[in-house]
Formats: sequence, structure tokens, C-alpha cells
Amino acid sequence: MIKKMSDKKTTVKPTVKKHKVGKNIVVSPIHLPIAMEQPKKSFSFTRLMGWVTIWAGVALVLGGIVYKTVSLYQMAQPRPLPCPSKILLHPKKPMPPVVEEKKIPENVVAIVGDEMITVEEVQDFVNEIPQLKEVPFEQIYPKMLDLLINNKIIALGAEEAGITDHPEIQRMIQLTREQIITQAYLSQLMNQAITQKDLEDIYAEMVKAFEPKDEIHARHILLATEDQAKDTLIQLQAGADFATLANQKSLDKNAPNGDLGYFTKDMMIPEFAEAVFKMKKGQLSAPVKTAYGWHIIQVEDVRKTQPPTFESQKDVLRQKAMERKLPQILQQERQRRSVQIIRPTVDAE
Repeated sequence: MIKKMSDKKTTVKPTVKKHKVGKNIVVSPIHLPIAMEQPKKSFSFTRLMGWVTIWAGVALVLGGIVYKTVSLYQMAQPRPLPCPSKILLHPKKPMPPVVEEKKIPENVVAIVGDEMITVEEVQDFVNEIPQLKEVPFEQIYPKMLDLLINNKIIALGAEEAGITDHPEIQRMIQLTREQIITQAYLSQLMNQAITQKDLEDIYAEMVKAFEPKDEIHARHILLATEDQAKDTLIQLQAGADFATLANQKSLDKNAPNGDLGYFTKDMMIPEFAEAVFKMKKGQLSAPVKTAYGWHIIQVEDVRKTQPPTFESQKDVLRQKAMERKLPQILQQERQRRSVQIIRPTVDAE
């Protein structure tokens, strides 16, 4: 009789075979029934491989994020200086020196070789020429700068040629040097010796010795012919303005309105001076002939000259004070030194 199989799942217990080898018992591997073992093995392996793949991808993504974050953090950190020993053991190729561009001072106006010429040097160069003192500096500047550049060029050439090593040149340089430092030192001694009272005393002497002279303030109109002078005089006598006619007709363009200012007799040419110093204030002259033409003169004022003011004479007063102080200063300086004259006279050659 065949028994009906129950729908109940039956649990198959694995069979374990034991073998006795000597005193030891050896357990053989577990053997499951083939029909029950194969489905479980196929299902578990596939599922396991799926999870492994998913987690491996997640791990790669997280690893990349962590690596990038660490790299950025390390780049942001300040790098330590290399060890000095490593620098010595592994020297790098030296960098070429950085040549700094020299800043040219604002007062430099030219450069000759390695020497700079300043605007002050040009001014001193101009001041050494008395004839140029009245010429505006900006007008004479280009020419003087060019001359100074030429001097520098020749001087540099002379040094390169060894001219300065010549004994005669050396003697001249020494003499020039002594003159410069002597003048500078003497000026210093004078500044210490001359007082305000010295200047005031000399000025008082100057005022006491001053002799007043007649001084006239006049205008004139210079014309080319006597007829023009006579015609102009008629217009003035008729009431025409002297300054207006002077600006219109006078050949002397250096006297605006015909004004000559104040002057003494010795300041004018004889013919003009003789005529004007016989006139009175407000008087018009007849035509006066001189080497320059025909003059019509009008006297504006007559007065006596006044002594110059103290301020206007400071340079003159100082010069006189230096002349008086010099012997005393030289005597004091000679007493401080040992002076021995070897040959007081020489024979004529």
C-alpha cells in the first residue's frame, strides 16, 4: 500500500559519517541531498554578487570624495620651508640677479656717462657769468645746459686721457682748491666777526658824508625833426595831454607816457641836462636838440636827493665791514700758526 506524501515540508538532516582511524575519529564532510542543495546555492550567490557590486560602487564614490577633499585641504595649507641640508645637497640653478632701475631725482636735468647734471648746477653756471644776471633763467637755460654738457664731456675725456695726472695740472687743481676753501673759510670767519652794530655804524658814516644833489622828475617826447617838435609843443600849449602825445608820437619807446623818472644832472647827456635843470616844476621846454633827435620836455618835480636806505645798502655796508675786519682776522689766524719766511726777497731775472 502506497502512503500519500504529506504537503508538510520535511527537514532533511545532513548525515555525518564517522570513520575511525586508529584511536582518532575523522568526520567526513557534510553531504546534502542534491535535490535540496542546488536551488539554495544558486539563489544566494546571485543576490550576494548584487550587493557586493552596489557597495563597491558606493565605496568608490565616497573614496573619491574623501580624496578630493583631502587634496584641497593640503593645497590650502602653507608649505614648510625646505630643509637647509637638502638645499645644500641638491642646489638649484641660481637665479640671475634682479637689477633695480635707479630712480632719477627730480632736480636732475641731464646725465653724461654716469654723472648727473642738476638744475642747481645750471643755475650756478649762469650765476658765474655777470652779463647773464639780468636775463631770465628760463630763456638762457637751454643754451647753458648745452654748454654744461659739453664741459662734462670734455672733462670726462680729459680724465680718461690721464690729463689730470700731469704735474702742472695737479698744481693748478691744488691752487684752485685752496682758493675755494680759503674763500669759504674766510666767509665763515667774517660772518662770526661782523655784527649788526658794525653795519649800522658804517651806515651812519655814509649818511653823514652824503651830499644832497638837485634831482628832477621829467617827461619828454622825442621827435625826428624840429618842425614835428614845434607842432607838438603847440598842441601841448593848447591843452593836449602830454602822456597821450608821448605814447602816440615819441620815438623813445622805453619811456611809457614819456616818463623818465627822477634823475640827477650827471645822469643825462649834456645838452638835455643843461636844458632841463634850468626849468621849474610844471614848465614846458622849447624844442631841445640832442644826438637822438628833438625833445619836448616837461618838468614834473624838483627835489634834493636823499641818502639811500639802510636795507638798500646792506651789501655795500657788508663789503665795507669785511674790508675793515680782514686785517684783524688775518692777524689772528697768523698768530695761531708757525710762519717762517725763508726768502723775503728774490733777485730779478
